[in-house]
Amino acid sequence: MSEMFQIQKEVSRAYVMINCHDGSEETALEFLHSISGIKQIEHTIGIHDILVEIKTDTIEKLRDIIEFQIRKMPMVRSTTTLICGQSSEDGEYEW
Repeated sequence: MSEMFQIQKEVSRAYVMINCHDGSEETALEFLHSISGIKQIEHTIGIHDILVEIKTDTIEKLRDIIEFQIRKMPMVRSTTTLICGQSSEDGEYEW
């Protein structure tokens, strides 16, 4: 596991932009609805086909959803992941 993941134990939210193989978007959307931890799914037009918001209580669960569930879907060609930092009481983001 990378040093970033060891430091950021409190990270619990990410956005994943998904590119699907041509014509497989609807199948991907159906499968994504079955994954626990995914809070929002948007079918998009543009560079990416699908945008997913994931919320979990640990970075390990977040990693499991992204790496072992979403990226292993046969209809997924590629993903881009944005992991969100935690906001502190003074409004500053912590990494």
